Amino acid sequence: MIAVKLQGGLGNQFFQYAVGRALQLESQQELFFDLSEMGTKAPNAGTSRSFELSLFKMKAEALSPEKIETAFPRRNNSLSRQWNRLIQGKLPTHYWLEKDFTYRPPRPLSFPLYVEGYFQSYRYFESVWPQIKEEFQPRQTNDNFKKWSEQISKKTSVSLHVRRGDYVSHSLTESFHGTCSPSYYSAALETLREKIGSFEVFVFSDDLRWAQEQIVFKEPVHFIGDFQGSQSYLDLCLMQKCEHQIIANSTFSWWGAWLNSNPAKQVIAPKNWFKNPQIRTSDLVPSDWTRI
Repeated sequence: MIAVKLQGGLGNQFFQYAVGRALQLESQQELFFDLSEMGTKAPNAGTSRSFELSLFKMKAEALSPEKIETAFPRRNNSLSRQWNRLIQGKLPTHYWLEKDFTYRPPRPLSFPLYVEGYFQSYRYFESVWPQIKEEFQPRQTNDNFKKWSEQISKKTSVSLHVRRGDYVSHSLTESFHGTCSPSYYSAALETLREKIGSFEVFVFSDDLRWAQEQIVFKEPVHFIGDFQGSQSYLDLCLMQKCEHQIIANSTFSWWGAWLNSNPAKQVIAPKNWFKNPQIRTSDLVPSDWTRI
């Protein structure tokens, strides 16, 4: 058995699912998810998160709290988790706790296995991606989605994502993540003009007014505000249908770009993913994406 702890929003849940599926395909163990943090607000986060993987064609089954507690009694000991980050080699092989954002292949592990972390690197699942990519498609859409999808398909389209929300409203979240500035988006748009010529922009954001007021567009632009709340996952699904992407420092738009199947896609990503530029993210952003 493999139990993966889900935490964060949809982009983070995608990473956690992908690392769990990669482990499952390698080990042929059953895969389950610990949803104990879903619907709660973590101390360093400004937004509570809900389980969203069921909206996609994913093999995601929750493990009951009783079974998790029986199989992995140490998992909720926060003091031991902090200590184990420092003594990874002595951590029991039934636990895989991510140390930081650097890609590290799992050490020898034992089953049942409890997995906790964000695992924000395509390298954890790149080898099995051909086997699992269809699982990242939505189970259902709606008429508005189809309308926008058809419009995108007729253009040389660029998705542009602005991530604000608790990045600006919650002081601890803002101090860690920071936000992409208007100058970043201006530079990204100019870079795409040099690379691909003319295009139309499709803007996705949790703060469309900010995008309308702060970003200067020379191209035709469409602000997509149809999908709010429980339908926000459709923004991500539409992003991937665009030919090219300008992403924010957000795993939500990272997946919009990663899922884009255009072999000639151009992806612009921020050079500093976190406010602290010393945090290594070279394992997060593929080398063929442009960072500015």
